[in-house]
Amino acid sequence: MGNKLTPREVEILNLIARGRKNRELACELFISEVGAKSHLINIFKKLHAWNRTDAVVKAHKLGYINLIECK
Repeated sequence: MGNKLTPREVEILNLIARGRKNRELACELFISEVGAKSHLINIFKKLHAWNRTDAVVKAHKLGYINLIECK
């Protein structure tokens, strides 16, 4: 699958696995909402994901995130 995810992209995936919305991502990571969306677009491209849920599932299968720790 595409390029490797950056540490920041993995951090964002962990947050979306916890149900964070774009505005919440932006606040927690001290970035703009547009920046959060940009990261998500890059993540979707790298993982060939259709949406947030697909991205989280694929990231888990590839070992980037542990869904048990995302509770």
